[in-house]
Amino acid sequence: MSADEIIQDSHVETPEMDADYALVVSPVLSGPLPPTINGPTEGNAGQSNEFTVETTDPAGGDLLYYIDWGDGTSEDWFGPYNSGEVVTVEHSWANKGIFTIIAKAKNTYNTESGWSLPFAIEIFGATLSLNLTFSGKLFRISPVLKNVGMVNATNIQWSIKLNKAIFGQNTSGTIPTLAAGAEQVINSKIIFGFGYTSVTITAEIPESKVRIDRQAFLIMFFIRVI
Repeated sequence: MSADEIIQDSHVETPEMDADYALVVSPVLSGPLPPTINGPTEGNAGQSNEFTVETTDPAGGDLLYYIDWGDGTSEDWFGPYNSGEVVTVEHSWANKGIFTIIAKAKNTYNTESGWSLPFAIEIFGATLSLNLTFSGKLFRISPVLKNVGMVNATNIQWSIKLNKAIFGQNTSGTIPTLAAGAEQVINSKIIFGFGYTSVTITAEIPESKVRIDRQAFLIMFFIRVI
């Protein structure tokens, strides 16, 4: 090793102009590799799903993970785990849809990886349908509510409303559970009135809402749906 100029003789005991040098080596801190996500590609609303995340750190340091679940929630820097360790984590989605999961890692030097490749999961939920098939009936309106989804529907809020009736104008209720593929008749109160009226029937849960709007004609206790 040579230098262009020596400004001080560090060894006066020798006839030459010389000095001591030190070489300081600082590590270049590279981040962990982007994590890999594995898990189911389909699930049901409200049910827990299990996933794994995994990556390595070139320096062999411990790792923390951050996961964005694609539904507005995240798992914020949990760990630490060994480099290369397969980490298991669970999550559930309240609503149906297709959600994209991404994750990243950071090591003990707080150096972060890039984002993982997106991992998509489709969440199935209960889906409601309403059917009002009759044209004329005595006393009540009785639509059929069906769960055409893949999971049970719970806490279904329903209502039947007429804008004109002497009585039986508003009826509402709650169905605690309707199994996937099952159906149930919902009945209005006894209706009495004269003349034309509009009928609005609704049923809803957080992930599904249905509505029927029809016109009807009342002749005392007889309801003719148009």
